[in-house]
Amino acid sequence: MVRYFSLIFVFCSCYTSAFAENISDRDKITSQTELVLVTFDPNCAIALNSIELRKLFLGLRISKNKHVFTPLRNKTSEKLDTLFIQSIMAMSPRSYERRMIRSTFQKGHPIPDAYHNLKDLFEALKQKPCSISYSWAHQTRQFPHLKIIQTLWSGLLKN
Repeated sequence: MVRYFSLIFVFCSCYTSAFAENISDRDKITSQTELVLVTFDPNCAIALNSIELRKLFLGLRISKNKHVFTPLRNKTSEKLDTLFIQSIMAMSPRSYERRMIRSTFQKGHPIPDAYHNLKDLFEALKQKPCSISYSWAHQTRQFPHLKIIQTLWSGLLKN
């Protein structure tokens, strides 16, 4: 009988500690974050609707207020790129890549330049006229000359 109660006690204490670890892990792995559209040129800090943004990153030419936009793809983080393609472009990453290759060969649409280094991306935003890209809001705030055009996505993100 004593062995039975000690077994129950051990089981309950293990279950409780595992439950407490799951709660603390859940608190650690989620954080509020924003995906924003950025530019360096203040004249080109014009908000784009979802259709214009999708067309732009599919290689089509978009002009607004006499400015022709140049998209730059931010591939510094796989999570960032996947979130942009799934949430904003409404595609899977594989579908997006296939569509870009197909439209390049069939229609001659250019593939947006991709950057794997944040400093290179922000330098390209500075050098190319009316270029825009997407980034995490907290990374953008580290570079004071970048202009946040609009928030594209906001929510909880698991690390």
